[in-house]
Amino acid sequence: MRTYSTRLRHLVVAVVSLAGVSARADFITNVTIVDPSNTWTAFHAALTSHAQAAGALWGAFFPGTTSLELEILFDNTFPRATGRSEFAPFLTTRNGFFIAEQGVGNEIRTGVDPNGATRDLVFTMNTDYMQNELWFDPDPFSRTAPIPAFKTDAMSVFLHEYGHAIAFNGWQNHTDGTYLDNFRSTYDELKTFDGTNFYFNGANASALYGGPVPVTFGNVNHIGNALPRPGDDLIPDLMNGVVFEWQTRYDISALDLAMIQDMGLNLEAVPEPSSLALLTAAGIFYCRRPRVRQG
Repeated sequence: MRTYSTRLRHLVVAVVSLAGVSARADFITNVTIVDPSNTWTAFHAALTSHAQAAGALWGAFFPGTTSLELEILFDNTFPRATGRSEFAPFLTTRNGFFIAEQGVGNEIRTGVDPNGATRDLVFTMNTDYMQNELWFDPDPFSRTAPIPAFKTDAMSVFLHEYGHAIAFNGWQNHTDGTYLDNFRSTYDELKTFDGTNFYFNGANASALYGGPVPVTFGNVNHIGNALPRPGDDLIPDLMNGVVFEWQTRYDISALDLAMIQDMGLNLEAVPEPSSLALLTAAGIFYCRRPRVRQG
């Protein structure tokens, strides 16, 4: 195991810190855990509370109330954890491409649940990762308990996977920028590949970041890269595709929200300053221990 050192990381975007926020329950997350043999009953309550808390934190940023059906599956063919919408409804045709929207994002935007009680999103957990790597917060809504050494914060993982189900997903090849067909997601159509690196070019995100936002090479439904590729400053972001640090809480950032807005979702008014802290480009300290990101 490599040792770690404390490093100063400078953020070039303001980060919305939601730790300790009592968010409105604008997402009502109905959780079903698919565990036919009841092997993982010891984790059912924690998985449910974390899914609901993550939904509440995301829901505070969108107008209206959205009721979501979430299924949590166990599958050790996945290396860590994944999250996705169950479906991607057709949105429009642009520039000869069929544009689709993530199902959860579509339901948030339209207020219409096209599939009723059928699941809207799916989280898949690797059980070794769940047992040995993740730490489940005793109160995932307040997020104040200390995270044990050598553990990854499960709430951060749930928030991240929600981000994929809402908007951060598509069909672009992760290394050469190609597609198998004419379908693009609302995320795909705002990305470019210059032959070496990927970028997200949404107007709101680019204005906030100061230029196109570097997308993770080899993991393009995420942002940020390790050096020498561009975007090392984005590694502390919730939606980064490089690493989740041990003993670190990740929160929904202003950049994540700007990208989602570029993908067509309306945002609720930002919560009152008393409810959140804005971390500016002054930077933050955190302990970096290299860990491979979940998908």
